[in-house]
Amino acid sequence: MTFGGQKFCLPAGGAFVGFREIDLSGIKQVQMTAAAPSQYNFAGGQIELHLGSPDGKLAAEPQRVLPAAGAGFAPSVLKIPIFDGTQGMHDVYFVFKNDTAAASQSLMTVMGFVFQNEEMTLEKALPEARPSDQKVDLNEFVGKYKFSGLPFEILEIFTENGQLMASTKNDKPGPLFPTPQADKFDGDGKAFFEFIRENGKVAGVKLMPPGMSFLGKKE
Repeated sequence: MTFGGQKFCLPAGGAFVGFREIDLSGIKQVQMTAAAPSQYNFAGGQIELHLGSPDGKLAAEPQRVLPAAGAGFAPSVLKIPIFDGTQGMHDVYFVFKNDTAAASQSLMTVMGFVFQNEEMTLEKALPEARPSDQKVDLNEFVGKYKFSGLPFEILEIFTENGQLMASTKNDKPGPLFPTPQADKFDGDGKAFFEFIRENGKVAGVKLMPPGMSFLGKKE
C-alpha cells in the first residue's frame, strides 16, 4: 500500500515477508518500524524471525506490536536482537501472527526492515547545537503547514517563551529543539522537523517520524 508517498506492508495473520540469501555474519539486530493504530482497526500481533522458511528455526525472540489508542499512526521502532551464533547466508522470514484477529483483519503497518551490525546498534547522541547554529529568527518558521495523507491536515508552528513549538488538532503542543543541522529540529525524540526553503524563505516542512517522511506546504 502507498500512503502519503510512503510504502507500507499490511500483514494479516499468518502473512510473512521473506528476504533470500541474506548474509547474517556480523548482524546483531533487525530494526523495524511498525504501528497498529486501533482507530483504523489494526489488531496488533506478534512478529517472529525464522530462517530457511516461514516455519523454520527461530533466530530471535518474538516481538509484539500492541494496538495504539488515539489518533494518528503512533509508529514504534522495534529492535529485534538476533540470537548469538547466527551467522552465514540464510533465507530470512518475518512472520506475523495473531490468533484472535479476524481472518480478514490487518495486524499492523510495517514501514521498513534494517539489518544492523554492532556499530549500527550503538545509540549515538546528536552533538549539542553550537551557539552559531541557533542564530536564527524563529519567526521564520512560524505558520501553518498543510499535509495530505495524514490523520491531520494542518500542522501549526508557533513560538512560546522563546521556544519553537508544534501542534496539530489531534495532539498537545510539543517543543522543537535545534540540531547542528541548519533548519532541522528535534521534536523531543518523536520526529524530526526539517524546514524547506525556497529563495531563502521557509516554504515547507518535512515531518520525519521513525522510518517515514511527509512534506507539508506552508500556507
